[in-house]
Amino acid sequence: MVFHTGVILVFAAVLAIFQTGAFPAATFWFRSAAAVTSGFLLAVYLLCVAVAVAMIGAAFAFECQCTYRAEGTARPGVLLRGLVPALAVALVLLTALRLSRGVEREMKSIVRDTLAETLRECAGAKWIFTDGHLDNGLRLMAAAEGSDLRPLNMMSGGSRRERTLREAAFPAGSVDRDNAGVGVPLLLRVWKDEKPGGLDEAAVQLGFELWKREQQPLPPVSGLVARTKGFPADEPARGIAAAEALAARILAVSPRLAEARASSALSDVFSAVTWRLSRLARLRSDTALADRLDEANTALKHLLTLIQYEHQRTFMGLTPWEGLQIALRRADFAEAMRYAPAVLRSDADSPEANFGMGMGCLQNGRMDDAERYLRRCLVRRPDEPVVLNNLSIICRKGRRWEEAESLARRALELLPDSPEVQQTLKDAQERAP
Repeated sequence: MVFHTGVILVFAAVLAIFQTGAFPAATFWFRSAAAVTSGFLLAVYLLCVAVAVAMIGAAFAFECQCTYRAEGTARPGVLLRGLVPALAVALVLLTALRLSRGVEREMKSIVRDTLAETLRECAGAKWIFTDGHLDNGLRLMAAAEGSDLRPLNMMSGGSRRERTLREAAFPAGSVDRDNAGVGVPLLLRVWKDEKPGGLDEAAVQLGFELWKREQQPLPPVSGLVARTKGFPADEPARGIAAAEALAARILAVSPRLAEARASSALSDVFSAVTWRLSRLARLRSDTALADRLDEANTALKHLLTLIQYEHQRTFMGLTPWEGLQIALRRADFAEAMRYAPAVLRSDADSPEANFGMGMGCLQNGRMDDAERYLRRCLVRRPDEPVVLNNLSIICRKGRRWEEAESLARRALELLPDSPEVQQTLKDAQERAP
């Protein structure tokens, strides 16, 4: 009986050690030390390890003594008696080494504060459209605060499990449940365009492409979320200040991340927080802060390197014309400028090649070159509204007001419902570069 008790305690100690993250590679169903963000809980796990190992030693020592005494032999030798305490000390020390260091504690603190700030900015909202990285933590914190906020993962896939989780957030038989079953992006589009007041009780962290594609103004952006309705007058400014403080903490701790040797789970969520702050800063046109956060985000840089590698592999086997077409479909004008010169050597008036070169030059601030290439587009396509609109912008920047207004009016005649062209004409009439 004592022997069996000792075996059970062995397994209890091993599980406790795995949960504290002493062996990050032995994940099993655990998430290593990053799953436990509370220092108190880590201390409790460490105590469980110490008690379990001590009881193992006592159980086995007692078993050995009983066995030897029954046979009339001596008690266990010094080596056997000293083996169990040595093992206990080694395991406890190994586990203690996995307790949070200073950098890890700051990383976890930043993640917790980001969740708390997200919840604060979502006050009164029932839904938040997210990238899925911090959804579990947000649910737990919302439950602890008595909030009804529920995350909707825009990146969830089409598996039966993920579909069931999405549908469970809505009443059976409702249209929202059906749309969520198809995908959260569809639900966001329907709430935005087809359901009156659909986003009044929702916050958005992902999915802003829906506004950009339709050339609509983005919803008001705070520090970590955007909301079409629900921000008090001073909340965006307070949220932005809080987000900037979190960003400053990330930038301060980033140089020390390499020496921290944090678990992969903690590194992943920390990278997600950094990316989220960067994305919202870019939406607020704070590109300087966004660039600094992206530079500090090692996981993002690694991902971009892989994407660039695959991108180069895709374009290596293409002809200049094929590469130009793909680049223009992606609106990647930097890539278009790589292929356009070869096309122009064989066809100097190619509208596609001139447009790619013109837009690339416009993005780089080379206004004279941009105007030259875009005007060449009009040789074969004199009524191309996109070209006329961009030429109007270039003329306005050059303070050629009458020409800018004339070009914008021609573009508006061709695209009368375009908000972008309407804005270009308004800017040209105001004569403000």
